[in-house]
Amino acid sequence: MENADLVRSKCSWEVRRRRRVYHITTKGKRALGRVLQKHKIVVDAVNQLYAEFALDLLGVVPSENVKLSLFREFLSEEGMCASTPQDKRQLLKSVKTRLEEAKRMIDLYITRIDTKLEHT
Repeated sequence: MENADLVRSKCSWEVRRRRRVYHITTKGKRALGRVLQKHKIVVDAVNQLYAEFALDLLGVVPSENVKLSLFREFLSEEGMCASTPQDKRQLLKSVKTRLEEAKRMIDLYITRIDTKLEHT
């Protein structure tokens, strides 16, 4: 990525260890923006298919809070800037909440499938 001028690095010494710190360049930010746009297109398409599956097969309207992109927080601008312990804690709490909601919906789907299997 350095060769492509997407990031720049700088070496420093900390506690007798060499440390390399990377910084994203303007070109890197543009490339990341394009990747995130493509990611959003794919995720939106998958979420639409997921919603249709849930409705058609299970008769359930999926929660708006549950999206299949579990990496959204990490790939978002806010997630990439989570540098303080408080920011990282907030990010982890957000991911945990989304995963708990996804688990709740999955449990609901499993119950519905079990019911349909009993009547089939």
